[in-house]
Amino acid sequence: MPSSSVPVSGSRAQKLRRLAELDRQDAYARDGHLFTASWLVSTFKLGWGKAREVVRTARALEQMPRTRQALETDEIPFSAVMVLAHVRQADPELFSRDEETLVEAARRHSIADLQKVAAYWRQRVERERDEEGPDAVRERRNLHASVTCGGMVRVDGDLDPETGESLLTALRAVLDAEARARTEDDRRTPAQRRADALGEICRGWLDRADRPSVGGEAPT
Repeated sequence: MPSSSVPVSGSRAQKLRRLAELDRQDAYARDGHLFTASWLVSTFKLGWGKAREVVRTARALEQMPRTRQALETDEIPFSAVMVLAHVRQADPELFSRDEETLVEAARRHSIADLQKVAAYWRQRVERERDEEGPDAVRERRNLHASVTCGGMVRVDGDLDPETGESLLTALRAVLDAEARARTEDDRRTPAQRRADALGEICRGWLDRADRPSVGGEAPT
């Protein structure tokens, strides 16, 4: 895919719309990339975090008509769009309901104040969720796992309370066991220890004698 596939001229909104189209078409694969973000990193020399955020924003804007319009007419800056796209993840349906109000806040406030408004909106969404009951909460569960171009696997998602508590309990059990056997030369960060603990949990399941087979063979 040549770099001209995403125009270097034109408005930010046009670029994001084009990027979303390329993402839907899996056009990044033509240059041997696994994801649109890795293509952006390679082609435009963006950092990984920035590339992922731009792709997420481009995807989200397709479901944010009022925000997209405000960006196209220069009512709000791209930095405000990124704030709104990020907070939309808390509940896309409720965001659609409140999008006009949030865009108006983006027009009136600085980015720092808009982030405060977004945080307040997220808290209100969480309160509304608490009032919905456990079945409605569980319906929002999701988990995404994807391989990056560097071979790492990125994991992102929301677990229902019961599954989440099971995961936290398992992680704590592995971490507690490791803490008792830890040596002084263990220089891993807490985040690295949690990642290793998750790997230990997965390997424990794979090592079970009664695990189900996949295609007639045991998964390894």
